[in-house]
Amino acid sequence: MGQRSMSSQFLQKARLGELDTLREIVQVVTPRNASVDLIDLLFNFITINGVPVLERSRHDLVSAAVAAARPTLCLRALWKIVNSSDRLKPDVKSALVQRIQDAGGDLFDWTRFCLQTGMLCISEDMLTQRPPSRLEQYLLQADLLTQLLQLDSGCFNALTSSCEFVQLFVELWTAKSEPQHGNQSSITYRMAFVGPSTICPILELASTVLSEEGSRDLLFSRFDSVKSCEAFCQAAVDRIRDDRENNTVPGWIQYFLALVAILTNLVRRSHLFRSQLTHLSYLTELCVATSRAMDVTPETKGTARDLCSGMMGIFALAMDRGSRQRLHRNWEHLHNGQFLQILFRAAAALEPEDRQVREHIISTVDSIGRATSYPKLFGGSTFGSPWPSLEAFKRYPTLLNAWKRLLFLQDRAREACRRLETRPSVFACDYQHCHRSVLKGHEMPKQCAGCSSVVYCSQKCQEHDWKDFHRNECPHANDLHSRLAHSKTIYDHDTRASHIALLEVIVSGMRSRDSAPSDHILTIDLDAAGDGSPEKVLVESLSDIRETCARHLPAYLQPRVVSLFEEYHGRNFPPNWRLIKGVFSPFTDNHKTIQLILLLKPVEDGHMGVYCIAQYQ
Repeated sequence: MGQRSMSSQFLQKARLGELDTLREIVQVVTPRNASVDLIDLLFNFITINGVPVLERSRHDLVSAAVAAARPTLCLRALWKIVNSSDRLKPDVKSALVQRIQDAGGDLFDWTRFCLQTGMLCISEDMLTQRPPSRLEQYLLQADLLTQLLQLDSGCFNALTSSCEFVQLFVELWTAKSEPQHGNQSSITYRMAFVGPSTICPILELASTVLSEEGSRDLLFSRFDSVKSCEAFCQAAVDRIRDDRENNTVPGWIQYFLALVAILTNLVRRSHLFRSQLTHLSYLTELCVATSRAMDVTPETKGTARDLCSGMMGIFALAMDRGSRQRLHRNWEHLHNGQFLQILFRAAAALEPEDRQVREHIISTVDSIGRATSYPKLFGGSTFGSPWPSLEAFKRYPTLLNAWKRLLFLQDRAREACRRLETRPSVFACDYQHCHRSVLKGHEMPKQCAGCSSVVYCSQKCQEHDWKDFHRNECPHANDLHSRLAHSKTIYDHDTRASHIALLEVIVSGMRSRDSAPSDHILTIDLDAAGDGSPEKVLVESLSDIRETCARHLPAYLQPRVVSLFEEYHGRNFPPNWRLIKGVFSPFTDNHKTIQLILLLKPVEDGHMGVYCIAQYQ
């Protein structure tokens, strides 16, 4: 028959289900000699019998093999036609697309059944290994599905809205593979290919499934509990850990970037997947895998640009839409994976023409620097000792200054954390006239049971403050607390304590001439650093700040703030006490800027916070 059209007599024999005739079709069929009648014949055998139940088939392999004989032969012929879809005749292509739209579910169910049972559903002349490995079959099958998606826009829409297609993709994604060359590593290997020039077909298919709303929704609907999506997420993490010998560095980097994009789609669109991946420490695994690639090839200038892009993608994942608890956990995972060290090494290997990448790195480093204004959240992220050399950045002053600024900010955040080690989480009394220095470590603060927004060192201070201010504040503060708790943007006592400690460190490091008269206060704006400085320091008059507070502060809080300003202006506090205002940037896009008005007292090693009013701007 060769390239000639198959005769009607030959197809008639095939319609009778003769296995030898079906085998001959598999051997000779090509996109050029395929016909509409042949497409109908193949789909008739694929759809005529239901797919056996897998668990039952494992107990009766002979029966399953008999039931699958004709469908699997037809699958081999069909996938052989699809493999060169660009040469299909228009009428054959239309018929193929139509039959996939009408009965594609059986096609994908039979394919999945064959993959799971080890039966061959791909023509042997399409396979390079003898005998073909499961890995080769899975990778080729993913490539064939991708080609099927490219047949026609109608076919694409039908496939991406098909439950059976999505189930087949899940099988390709989660199936386990044997390590090469007898590697007995404890790592669980998944079906994957890492080559120097082509992307893994399964990753390419995953990108398509997750980029389309219909297939993405079908995928997420399959996983309605943590347990159900555990295998899918574990397969993603196993792919990150993959360390097979043929994973060349350039090929692995492209694989890595594709995997980061897939994880980004999962994390940003599904709370369930985000939680499960976080539980599996996927951020740490991404960092460790990148470090491993850099260790294999220390001179990574040719690939440093892509590595930096991947690391910045990891940082964006860690900072995306996070509650305080999630951000803290994500940052710990980055720290455990030595994220900053890896980003530093990749940035140092950039070539002179990588100007745009350096600008993105400067932006990322500055974002990390702003994050250190939340010491309890991010203060643990340090390079460790000894500090890395900045010699590699001498040619790029802007990038050099960004890293210097980050190192300085991390030192400062670590000092704030050190101060908090000897204090309880709440150490300053919220009664304005308490005048105690701080609560001691063994003392338990008294928290308002109505709103949880204020704390006191004693019941006596709580009673005084209730009478002076909090009686009118409590209902409003309770409402605000409930709304913030619901949106997971609550400004809790731990975070406020870390902000107080950070302002103490900043003020303690200032020269005496930086102080302000009693009718002015220092404003330390960590949300608006300028001229390469870690923060902007201004001297503002109390009258201007009062006007600003009157415009922006909620009415219920204004009496407390005005009273503090009047007391400070009237010099009713002990000598050398200082009133300052601190402005802190939101730690993610869905949070607000925070303003602290803080009263400080001099102590042996600088200043210590005594009284604080915190508010959202």
